[in-house]
Order: sequence, then structure tokens, then C-alpha cells
Amino acid sequence: MVDDAAVQLASAKAQLETAKEHLRTLQAAGKEAQIRAAAAAVNSAKGQLQSSEAQVTYSEVRSPGNGIVADRPLYPGDIAATGTPLFVVMDISRVVARVNIAAADASTVRVGQPATITLTDTGKEVDGKVTVVSPATDPNSATIQVWVQADNPDRSMKPGTAAHVAIVTETIKNTLLVPVAAVLPGETGGTAVLVVADGVAHRRAVQLGVRQGDKVQVLTGVAPREDVVVVGGMGVDDKGKVKVVEATAPETEEEQPEAATPEKGDQKKK
Repeated sequence: MVDDAAVQLASAKAQLETAKEHLRTLQAAGKEAQIRAAAAAVNSAKGQLQSSEAQVTYSEVRSPGNGIVADRPLYPGDIAATGTPLFVVMDISRVVARVNIAAADASTVRVGQPATITLTDTGKEVDGKVTVVSPATDPNSATIQVWVQADNPDRSMKPGTAAHVAIVTETIKNTLLVPVAAVLPGETGGTAVLVVADGVAHRRAVQLGVRQGDKVQVLTGVAPREDVVVVGGMGVDDKGKVKVVEATAPETEEEQPEAATPEKGDQKKK
């Protein structure tokens, strides 16, 4: 199609030059009727030239946006049917990670919250933010879809790449933390920990808050700087004697399960 349009363009230019030369010849001879006919031929040639130029313009395909060509369904010689894409152009200077979150956890997710995208193949972490929280729950998975957008200036993150997303929904400062391993089932339900004082383990009911990694927030039941049993707590009775050892010390057969000290610090819920 492009070659045909180029040939028509060259032919139209040649006809235009011929008509102009004929017009100059007739003007020199002074024949007005022939001059008018030649002028009409010139106008006709101009029309053909403009039509050919338009055909050449139509043969150029321009993308309405910037980006890179990600797919090319058609090649030279193929006939494009109506509705068939010629190229797929993507702008990946920004990417969106789509994650499904349980409905109970999604209740605290809001648009604008900071998030971190971690690529599963390289481990690269990229900062982003929540841009979309679906108002509807997926009936098949009982989850809510959340979109996290991040800048991708070096275009290292490719469409379709698998990733993990961590969203910071709340920041709690100066809170009390204990290892998750220290949490035990309560005697009458709920949860408890074994607090060590003077070599004796005391079972205390505790109220837990948010969890991050291997640490959990304790709202009530444990005071700062108290030691709690973190290994073998299921086998220790209330008011049973224990021996506190360092976490790095080698254990012997006579040593009891080790204890850890609750920590104070910032707790982030993800």
C-alpha cells in the first residue's frame, strides 16, 4: 500500500510539471482558450498531488501515547481486518501491582497508604502507594483487590512479573513486643505467656494486638523488662521452676527452656 501511494505521488508530480510547462508554452503563444484549458489541467494535477500526499499520510501509523512496542500481531504483507491491532504499545515508566487481600484485613487499607513492592525473582524492593481499593469482594475467593502503584524509571519491572506487596496500614509507637513463640493457649480460652520471676514461671493471661513478623504486640499482662519463656513453654506448669539461660548459650540435658525479655519498640501492622 505504501509503495503504491509513492508511485502515485511520483506520477502526480510528473503530470504537474508537464501541465505547468504546457501552460507556459500556451501563454507565450497567446491563446487564451488553450491557456484556460491548461490552467484547468494544472488544477487537476494539483488535486491528484494532494490526494497522493494524503494517501501517503494515511499509510503512516502513529501511536497516541509514548511507550515501547510490546507486541506486533501483523507483519508486512498481512492484511489487517477491522478491529485487529497493528501494535501493542506500553508505557511502563509506572507500574501497578494488583494483590488480593482478605476482606477482614482489607478493612484498614486506604488509598494513599505507603506500600513496598518486592520482586520475587530478584528481591528488589520498590516504594509505592495504594491507588485503588476495590469496593466489592470477589465471591470466589472472598478477597478484595488492591492496586499499588510505583515509579519504574529504569523499566526494570516488567508487566506480568510476580511480586509481594506489603502495605503499612498503621504505625504504633512505644509498644511492648514479645516473640510469637512465647504466646500459649490460655487455661480458660484466650492467650497467655509464662513470665519468669526468681526462677519460677507464672502463667499470665494476655491481650494481644497486631503482629509483625515473629513479634506480636502485648496490650495487657506483661510489663517491660520481664522475662518470658519462648522455648518449651507447653511443657512448663504454672509456678514451675525454670532456669534462665542466654539465647546463645549451649543447652544441656539439665537446663530448662530458655526465656526472653519483652522488647519495647515501634510496631507496624502489615
